[in-house]
Amino acid sequence: TRVGYGWRRRWIMTGMLVLLPALAFAWWGRTAYPDTFPPLLEDLDRKAWVNGAQTLFPDRYQQFHDKVLELRSHWRIETNHWWSNGDAVGFNQTYQELVEEGSILIEASRQKSTALRLEVEELLQPEQAQLTRLRDLSNFFDLGDDIPALSKAEGLLHESALRVQQGQYLQARSAGEQALEHLH
Repeated sequence: TRVGYGWRRRWIMTGMLVLLPALAFAWWGRTAYPDTFPPLLEDLDRKAWVNGAQTLFPDRYQQFHDKVLELRSHWRIETNHWWSNGDAVGFNQTYQELVEEGSILIEASRQKSTALRLEVEELLQPEQAQLTRLRDLSNFFDLGDDIPALSKAEGLLHESALRVQQGQYLQARSAGEQALEHLH
């Protein structure tokens, strides 16, 4: 029995010598992933939404958002495993690509929003002036059947101006274009 005990002890020691480095290697591989999901990506996703990317660039924003969710899911799986099977280098590369894509998406949304705002303001100014002239003329002349169209145009121009103030430029342009139809 003494002899059997020595062999068991050697097997246990050999197993520990092989197993401990493997476990240490797995643990160090796991630490290549961040302890928390990088908040920058979630911040970029939120800023893209706030800047209207989901409306201005719906497909591109959806792809970006889906990739952020996919990366977060991948990170959760890998950080919850004691023995990481993942590719931390690939994770970091995808992270960097998403940071770049999110930054570009935010800037493109800002630029397009500004262009739309200017376009709607240019559309509204002359029509608002024409509406004011028509209202002034209605005091002197009987416009008859044109009064409902004038009122509808006035309401749509008011809606368009409110949507501009709210940053809803696509809806503002649509309301402004409808107002034009009633004025002409």
